[in-house]
Amino acid sequence: MVVSKFGMRSDVLTYNLSGMGCGASLISVDLAKDMLRRHRGKALVVSTEIITPNLYYGNERGFLLQNTLFRCGGAAIVLSNKWSDGRRAWYKLLHTVRVQGTGEKDYQCVFETQDEEGHRGVRLSKDIVKVAGKCMEKNMTTIGPYVLPLSEQIK
Repeated sequence: MVVSKFGMRSDVLTYNLSGMGCGASLISVDLAKDMLRRHRGKALVVSTEIITPNLYYGNERGFLLQNTLFRCGGAAIVLSNKWSDGRRAWYKLLHTVRVQGTGEKDYQCVFETQDEEGHRGVRLSKDIVKVAGKCMEKNMTTIGPYVLPLSEQIK
């Protein structure tokens, strides 16, 4: 849609990561970074979060919470590996880190399904805080050596 709307060339690569929620934003930036390692140019990352298709109309608590946590929104960023674009850039992408849990509780803590009455929605389990905490710990452990001074890493 973006390619045709703005009249971009037909050889422009596009990737659709729909259905992944806000997690797709980091995946998109990481994908663009990897593409720019191999090809000279620019990459446009457009990310949206649209809750409307999953708005829950039932009465189960595990499903109702997602109606208050998630909203609609969007963002876009242009990444470039051209030296001449460096003068205009506001930020420099140094590192991307993405971790995820692999256990059954990790998989089930945020899950799109139907309730007993057949209303579709996203169920959030009570394990979500514990799962998110473990993932944040793995994330910090992974990115720490890239961003912390040696004196902090030794502690």
